[in-house]
Amino acid sequence: MTDNEQHYLHSFLSQKLPELGLDAETYAPYVTGNDGDDDDDLDELIELLRASSESHGDDDDAWKEFRDDIVRRRKEHLLGEDARKEQKILELQQQQSTTLQKEIELAQKNQVELEARKQQELESKKLENMSAEKIALMAKYGYEAEDGEDGDDA
Repeated sequence: MTDNEQHYLHSFLSQKLPELGLDAETYAPYVTGNDGDDDDDLDELIELLRASSESHGDDDDAWKEFRDDIVRRRKEHLLGEDARKEQKILELQQQQSTTLQKEIELAQKNQVELEARKQQELESKKLENMSAEKIALMAKYGYEAEDGEDGDDA
């Protein structure tokens, strides 16, 4: 969480804690610092807040509602985080897929160009595609020397 982002419970606590007779600025950090899934920790925190309340210390329903609201908001937040993470993963997979597809297309294009060059080389070795000088030499000697042959039988 960056400095500019507020905790997901901030606006709720800013409104609800004063209704329970607690200063939001003082007690909100206790609640936002307890982001675990441990219900015992939350129950202990609620008891601490309840003992600190000036007006609602004996109101069981208000504290049960407060606890339930925190649990519900935490679940909603975690579900939203999971959805955001999943969306990010899907976006990364899409980027990788696009990059891979471009690489495949480039490799196919290179393969086509290589095949075209090979075909062009083969075509240039055919008699009808040879230069006039090479045709004259071929006619005079009757064959084209292979690589490594120099025509001597020594």
